[in-house]
Order: sequence, then structure tokens, then C-alpha cells
Amino acid sequence: MSDPCAMVKKSEVRLGKLNEGSDMSWRAACGNQSEVVELDARAANEMFDDIARKRMGMSGEEFLRRYDAGDFNDVTEEDIPGIVDMEIVLPLVR
Repeated sequence: MSDPCAMVKKSEVRLGKLNEGSDMSWRAACGNQSEVVELDARAANEMFDDIARKRMGMSGEEFLRRYDAGDFNDVTEEDIPGIVDMEIVLPLVR
């Protein structure tokens, strides 16, 4: 699996969703540093779309359509590189 931190231009990141009302917060812990990044819905959609384009070669909208249609059921990272990264960031838009 690729380094998720590279997707947000940091190193060795672990993403954890924090629920705060309808807003989404993501905590990125890189090494010994911690940072909270607040994303509104537009920024979250843009980030998801960017990750989908880089990791899957398709738009975020196309990924969601195919994901909902079951095109990625029972596949692994070996079958489709980038699928695990997409499942990790799926809560950005759902």
C-alpha cells in the first residue's frame, strides 16, 4: 500500500476521522507531529477526487459510481492497486 501521507503532502501519516457535528476533521499524525486539518464538504470532495485520479486513474465521481455498482467487490490491492487507499479516504465523501 502506498504511503497515505504522500496524498496529503506529509510523511508517515495515519488518518483518523473525528466527528464534530456535520463537519469533518481529520487528524494527521506524522512522526512526532500532530496536526488537525478541517475540511468543508467542497474541500473534502476535491481531495477525494484528486486521490481517485492519482491512485485509480478516474474521477472521484466515477469511482463512487463504480464502487456503488459493486465493480470493486472482492478485489485486493494486488488486483487493483490503489483500491485500499480509496477505501481509506471514502469517509471524506460519505
